[in-house]
Formats: sequence, C-alpha cells, structure tokens
Amino acid sequence: MSVTILMPVYNGAAYLSRSLKSISQQTYRDWRVVIGDDASTDDSRAVIERSRLPRLTLRQNPRNIGWAQTVNLLLAEVDTEYVAVLHQDDWWEPRFLATVSAMLDRTPASLLAVTAARVVHPSRPDAVWGLHQGWPVEKGSTCPSSVAVSLLLPTDPIRCPAVLARSELYRRHSFDESLPYACDWLMWLRAAALASIEVSGEVLANFQLHEASQTTGFARANLTTIDMLRMVEVLRTEWADGREPVEDAIGKLTAGVTNEILADA
Repeated sequence: MSVTILMPVYNGAAYLSRSLKSISQQTYRDWRVVIGDDASTDDSRAVIERSRLPRLTLRQNPRNIGWAQTVNLLLAEVDTEYVAVLHQDDWWEPRFLATVSAMLDRTPASLLAVTAARVVHPSRPDAVWGLHQGWPVEKGSTCPSSVAVSLLLPTDPIRCPAVLARSELYRRHSFDESLPYACDWLMWLRAAALASIEVSGEVLANFQLHEASQTTGFARANLTTIDMLRMVEVLRTEWADGREPVEDAIGKLTAGVTNEILADA
C-alpha cells in the first residue's frame, strides 16, 4: 500500500455512505482505510460495515475524545508513504488520489499536495477554496516553501479533504489536540515552513458545511477565535530567536487571525 486514508467518525451515519463511496470510486487503488469511531451513538458502525470497503480497519474509541486525538491515534498505525485525512461528511472526486499521489511522486522534496476544494453549504451557493488562488497553475505545481508560508499567514485556504501528506510530516508534527478548531491551519503552516507544497487548481475534494443554530454558531465562533489566538502563541514560541520562515511572519499571522475574527463577528 502507498496511501493510508484516515477517517475520524462521530455520529456520521447520515453522511458516511457518500464519503465511503467516494473512496471506493478512486481510480487510484493502492490504498487502505483506517476508521476511528469516536464512541458514536448512531448507526455509524452499521453504515461502515455495509460499505464492504476492501482493506478497511475499524477502531473503536471507548469514549469520545475528539477528531484531532482520534486522528493522532490512527497515525500510529500508518506504515505507508502517504496519508490522507477524510472526515465523515467530506468526499472526493474519483481522480483525487491519483492526482495528488502523482504530484508527490514527481517532487520528493514536497511534504504536501493539495487540490482545490468545493465548499458546500446547505443554503448558499458553493464556493471554491484552495492554495491555487495565490499560486496559479501557470507557475507550475511546486509552490516554494517561503511563498506557501506567505499565502497561509493571512488565511487558511486549504481544506483538509484536499490534502495528501507524506507520513514524514506527521512523524514530525501531530495535530495539536488542544486546538481542535485551528490545528489544521497550524499543521499546514508547519508543513509549509519545512518544505514546498504541490498545488493543483482542479476541484477534486468536497468540504461539507452545515447549518448551525445561532447559539451553536456563536459558541463555535468563540472557540475558533480562542484557538486561532492560541495558535499564534504556539508559533511565536516555535519561530522565536530568528526562526521565522519569512520576515515578520508572526505579525502577518496576527493580522490574518484578527481579520478572520472580525469577519466572523
């Protein structure tokens, strides 16, 4: 196997069939799937078993621990060169794995390959997000480390289902379990600081948003704000003493986080 697909699941019965079907429809076949069920109380397990996906391993958490810790536990089982994290409500187009694995095969120095992602909202038009918006295809697929960092400081345009990573990245850094609403942005910044990123403008991943009650929406926004501010402090420590990957990286990240907070206010 070349690719391990990690899927954290918690009460995902309503969406799992679509996600699992998108794995089964990949034109690239050299993969295995490890699902971590985070103490679901719905029919998630039954949906997973009905999928009959080959090369699937299901792990059960005895209690709910959150998606980041679940993924970190699953990473301990990875013995392949590449890793993808696909959440229960996201899904891929059939050529996703073929495209991103080929990009990493061609460029051993890059740690990530990312495509554009369709952002699907139940009551608004779809949008497209991706690093390609700052690194157009005319420049080639390899976005240099310093440029990738600069593109990721003001905002996080990378959606998790649009990423294939070398397992080396996750041996260096796990997802920060104390920052569940910002640990993916933190991971991409750390990856960009280490190496170049392969970029495709093709929309090969789908990221599902959900309607939220006003109370839930406010609570999530507050938690996201706290996590983003704490992420800045984590990187301020990591990049201290002249280790910033680009000039004034912390200042630019602070400005980006401030803009994100104001936009959500």
